[in-house]
Amino acid sequence: MWYRLSVADRESGTEATWDVECGNEKEAAHRAEQKGYLVSSIEQIPDETSHGGHHHANDREPSVGAMVHYILPDGSQRGAHRPAVITHLWSKDHPIHPGLSDLCVFKAKNDDFIAPGAVVMVTAVSFRESTVEKPDAPGTWHWPE
Repeated sequence: MWYRLSVADRESGTEATWDVECGNEKEAAHRAEQKGYLVSSIEQIPDETSHGGHHHANDREPSVGAMVHYILPDGSQRGAHRPAVITHLWSKDHPIHPGLSDLCVFKAKNDDFIAPGAVVMVTAVSFRESTVEKPDAPGTWHWPE
């Protein structure tokens, strides 16, 4: 059975939702608490609506070598999307930062970043699915549209 938990990180207070497959609500809450999260609510959800412990567009799994879009965090092109490749995956199941990855970003212009060269390595980049309620966030990655 799948459960959707509303959780908050004990240290930072950052809130997130987390889908987890387990036997019952008590087990779902226990798993979250073992990882250091406070649980504010739990609901059982149908299997077809779960995201397997993370939230990724089209139920895609991040993996090394996957092509993604990186949103430039600063400079004259702040907010522009650039192609990138995942070079390291920190944690695809983390309820607060699913898809935390290192990326190799392909620059379009020299003023995209302060660093010289055609590509730039960026580390510890969070996944963020773009929606009307949560528009693109500079410094994050998402699946190509």
